[in-house]
Amino acid sequence: MAPFALLFFVQRWKEADHRAARPLGARWPWLLVAAGALLLVPLRIVQGVDLTWGGPQWLHAAVTLTLTHVVVALLRGWKVSRSVLPATLFALLAVPLPGVVEQALVQSLTGQVVNLASSVLPYAGYPVEVAGNSFVANGEFLDVAEGCSGIRSFQGSIMAGFCLGELLRLPAVKRLLLVIGALGLAVLCNAGRIAALTRIAYGEGREAMDAAHDAVGYWALIVTYAGVALAAWLLARSVRHGNKVTRTIAPASG
Repeated sequence: MAPFALLFFVQRWKEADHRAARPLGARWPWLLVAAGALLLVPLRIVQGVDLTWGGPQWLHAAVTLTLTHVVVALLRGWKVSRSVLPATLFALLAVPLPGVVEQALVQSLTGQVVNLASSVLPYAGYPVEVAGNSFVANGEFLDVAEGCSGIRSFQGSIMAGFCLGELLRLPAVKRLLLVIGALGLAVLCNAGRIAALTRIAYGEGREAMDAAHDAVGYWALIVTYAGVALAAWLLARSVRHGNKVTRTIAPASG
């Protein structure tokens, strides 16, 4: 992820209008930069004490990104600083979610995939019962653990949508549509994964399901990212087609 963030930053920096750059003349912002840099040292120490504590990580990220934009503004002005914002926001996606938020998201995703899978399986001839976050198939409980909630593919789809939106330079509205579509696709593919594993357990037993667990998960991930890439390509194609039509019509209207 870091190489992409650096790539986006370099591209945005090169594309910025440096001829109209207005560096900040004041010296006091450099004091802010120095103070922020010193603050990173104790934050790093606190992070090392407990790697699962989300507060220091987010504070560290916020200070780092703020310092980045202040330094860019000092060198080239706030306009150029704003132009590199997509790159710094993409880097922010690498910061783990706070524990409370992640747990709430895991619970929500688990409920969604269980409901979706339990709605599809009966139509395929595999009736199941839902008991909390578990399926009852052939009298056997199949628990949908937190690791099967799809939280990683959910977060990965956000990164993929944001990354492809920036690479293809999609308009803001289409980037938002891409990210929303990526999230929906991640939920659907994970529900399909749960349904496929439950079907295997229903027909071949628990051991067969355990043996197929990783392979089915990889296929669900591949389909998710392939779908996000296809959606990004279609959105980029629609943008190019719209621009082509505009350029074609504009001379005739004159």
